[in-house]
Amino acid sequence: MTETMADDGGGGGSGGAGETAGQIWRAYNLRDRTLLTVGSVVSYWIFAAVATLFSVPRFPKFQGSLMLQPAAIVALLMAIVIFVACVAITSMFAGLVHYEGGLFCAAIGLLALSIHGGPIRYVLMSSPGDGVFLKLFFELLALFVAVWIGWITLATLRERRLLMEEPHGEADPDALPAQGAMALVAQVILMIFMMILFAQTDQKAQVIWAVGISAMLAALGAHSLFPARPSTWFWTTPFIVGLIGYLVAYTGGNHLPGGAVGGMLPALARPLPLDYASIGVAGSLLGYWTSRRWHYERTEEPQSPEQVEDELEHPRAG
Repeated sequence: MTETMADDGGGGGSGGAGETAGQIWRAYNLRDRTLLTVGSVVSYWIFAAVATLFSVPRFPKFQGSLMLQPAAIVALLMAIVIFVACVAITSMFAGLVHYEGGLFCAAIGLLALSIHGGPIRYVLMSSPGDGVFLKLFFELLALFVAVWIGWITLATLRERRLLMEEPHGEADPDALPAQGAMALVAQVILMIFMMILFAQTDQKAQVIWAVGISAMLAALGAHSLFPARPSTWFWTTPFIVGLIGYLVAYTGGNHLPGGAVGGMLPALARPLPLDYASIGVAGSLLGYWTSRRWHYERTEEPQSPEQVEDELEHPRAG
């Protein structure tokens, strides 16, 4: 991946970013893109339909926190149940692309609740005091539980032979906790840095793109430095970054008039918990998948003249 990014850099920042996006898009064939897209659309529709049925949020575009709904427990349980259901349903076909394909699609579906809820400023305006950040902290923990149950659902489907685990090549590292921990720390640091750059306001579109791009690039960079597995080391990062942001905002008195977030690290507290749990998880998985593909391509290509000659004399089967 380092060589690829270095080659891209000669065309300038925007050209390099566009080329990187193009490489990620071309890394998936038509079947893979279609299955992931269909799974994401199905999950999004299910979340939007159920949210409308249960009137979540009660005031669309002005109440983006599940914890601040009139029936907060019902709203959280609804989100957890629908998330797990979307994982199970979409894994039946999106799981053909990646083991975590159903988790990716369910995370995109969860984005429907975030978009329907609006930006965080109205949450802060309706809940005076810094105590609202503590509620957002616990809401994000509850959403982490939802994603974790979704991960367990994948394992259950695999044990019942309804889902095939992603194959590992010879270049894949062993699942070492130390390697995973280093990848996690690296991704947290990278994502915090990029969130500070990208999340300049709480406008919904900017926040969604900031969380998604930051999570994807951070996972891609962290995996290139520490190619750990499984993906839990990577999709956990958006939750940690969000928890840090809400905790700093809660302890630092950062609730400003007009629903603005001030103080230290305000960019981390501008997204809603739903943003971190949806586009954050999806972006992390995309970065993890992309880095693995690039890692395989780099390690499988002959690097020396001797390797090239051996490859020509003894081509690989298939």
